[in-house]
Amino acid sequence: ESPKEPGVRLGLRRATSPANPALKRESTNSPAALGNGKRVDGRALSVFSRSLATMMRAGIAIDRSLGLLSQQNEWGALASACRGMQQSVSRGERLSVAMHKTQVFEAFECALVEVGERTGSLDRVLLQLAELREKAVESNLRLRSSLAYPAFLFLASLTAMLLAPPLVLRGQFELLRQSGGAIPLPTQLMVSVSDFLLS
Repeated sequence: ESPKEPGVRLGLRRATSPANPALKRESTNSPAALGNGKRVDGRALSVFSRSLATMMRAGIAIDRSLGLLSQQNEWGALASACRGMQQSVSRGERLSVAMHKTQVFEAFECALVEVGERTGSLDRVLLQLAELREKAVESNLRLRSSLAYPAFLFLASLTAMLLAPPLVLRGQFELLRQSGGAIPLPTQLMVSVSDFLLS
């Protein structure tokens, strides 16, 4: 679906605005969070959103869909959050409120889901959330890849700076000691470091 649909445009505007007071009020009244409040891998969250949207389009009820997703034990904290959301939705609460209670989802995600509930486009919103998560994961991987080579060069240079004096200038250091003359402070420090590394 095109992200230019009215419901989605409204969702994107609301996601950048303060959290809905009604959502805050409903979630504050809960005695405890449904999830563990732990950080969840972005790829798992993407699979969750896409799977939930697919099951909704297949006509499966939200609480039953959450129950099926909670059986994904490899998700850890997200599976626990799915069980909590299933219980909450079964009691009649909205999915956006249940998501907010888990402390797993970002505030803008809960806000977008709430807009999807109000506009009848929840499945489309969930698919767009999955795409956003996938793009974020891809960007993080590209960033890590671009930083890996400079980090390797820095470590290699630092290692060379530490090992070169003891190995390359070892003979010169012995000549300086035997000369008996005054040795400049920087050179003394280099000799001391060389002796420490060779000891």
